[in-house]
This record gives sequence, structure tokens and C-alpha cells, in this order.
Amino acid sequence: MIIDIDLIQYDGRILRPEDYEKNYVQQLLPTLPTLPTLNATAPIVEPDIIVADTDAMMEENA
Repeated sequence: MIIDIDLIQYDGRILRPEDYEKNYVQQLLPTLPTLPTLNATAPIVEPDIIVADTDAMMEENA
């Protein structure tokens, strides 16, 4: 199954005005739940990155 998803609005900006003005989009928008806004003062948490030494792992398993 192929799905084409277009981001029409982001961060208060309309990215695809032609799509935003379409009747079916205007009918759908009021039915979407209100999402919480991003807290701009919240600290940005970087994900933990795990780096594996695959060469050493291969030698151990040889």
C-alpha cells in the first residue's frame, strides 16, 4: 500500500496553501483533536546513542 502524506500546516505556518484552501481539508480540520503545543522553554533532551564495536563483536563470536 502506498500512502502519500503532505504536511499542510506546521508550527502555525501554512506550508501548502493550495491544499489548505480545498473544501475537503476545511471540512476535516474542525474534526481533528486539538494537540498540545510545544513548550518552547522545555529543555531539549538528546536521545541516548549506543555505538557498537561490530568488529570486536565479530571476533568474540568467531
